[in-house]
Amino acid sequence: LGAGTSMRGSHVIFDHLHVDSITLYQLVHTYEHGDRKKVYKLVLDIPQMYRFKEDSSYKGKEMTDQEVFSLYLKEPENFESNLDQVFPYVSMVLNCIIWSSKYPRLLTREDTKAWYALHKTLQVIGDITCDPEGAIHFSKETWIDNPVYIYDPASKESTDGFEGEGIAVMAVTNLPCEFPADASTQFSKELAPLFTKLLEADLSADDIAEAGLPPALRKATILWKGKFTEPYAYMEEYVK
Repeated sequence: LGAGTSMRGSHVIFDHLHVDSITLYQLVHTYEHGDRKKVYKLVLDIPQMYRFKEDSSYKGKEMTDQEVFSLYLKEPENFESNLDQVFPYVSMVLNCIIWSSKYPRLLTREDTKAWYALHKTLQVIGDITCDPEGAIHFSKETWIDNPVYIYDPASKESTDGFEGEGIAVMAVTNLPCEFPADASTQFSKELAPLFTKLLEADLSADDIAEAGLPPALRKATILWKGKFTEPYAYMEEYVK
């Protein structure tokens, strides 16, 4: 679920399984007639994850995905989760979207109890973004030394570990910090030369162009003297 950096990283790992990609419209047919020895990948973004509520004035109107996405950001109260059309047919879900309380949840405790009683297909949720009680209502923080708990939709209770009836959920709160040793070594080699250039730069300069930063650091600088740099000026509208 999602289309950002976390989802792109998930693709890299998932594609090692030699997956076949399908669309939402192919999901039910693939579930009923697909090869049980294959792994299928379904990627959903906001226009597929959510739908207009029955009483929304927008329901039934023809819109592009971009128009739906823009409206979702501006008027989230018009939307509800569409994943009751998805979860009965998938065995694993990776949640890679950022969520805040003004948006509808993807999966509430009540909805999960209802459909899980009829369909126990879903076995695993990887809540990569890990928003406790967020888009996945029953998500809670876990840590790398105890990463998984079992959520029982019927009782709405969670039990740490891999044993028990329900859905296995991994929601490691500091997962983005978990770098393998070879990656840390590589990052160090690439970053070390930049520190010397940073020490030589004139950080008192009013204009970042006059600071003498190397191109990589200049490109990565979001704020300079309390103002957004030119590549990130668009973010002004999000902090008003």
